[in-house]
Amino acid sequence: MAQKLWTDDVSEDAVMNEYYQLFRNASKAKKDKSYVLFICPKDNCSLKKQYDDFRRKFMKENDVVQYVFWEDLVDAASKMGEDMSEFETKYFGYKQ
Repeated sequence: MAQKLWTDDVSEDAVMNEYYQLFRNASKAKKDKSYVLFICPKDNCSLKKQYDDFRRKFMKENDVVQYVFWEDLVDAASKMGEDMSEFETKYFGYKQ
């Protein structure tokens, strides 16, 4: 059975206007079956704040919906021996 992700504070206005994309994507998570990761660069503070507000206001405590930074994924892949230089140049080249 799917894990109940939402608090009782969910409103139609919040779903349809303020947090539509987050609700749409997070609703795909199911306990023991699938996960939803929101992946974003560390320097995009506005997206992280929006996700944190969304999670605090509407989501019950769970481990199936998570926010992950691209840089952390690249670091983890590099530690496992993957060459991430092309990826970093292509997607993080704007930082140089």
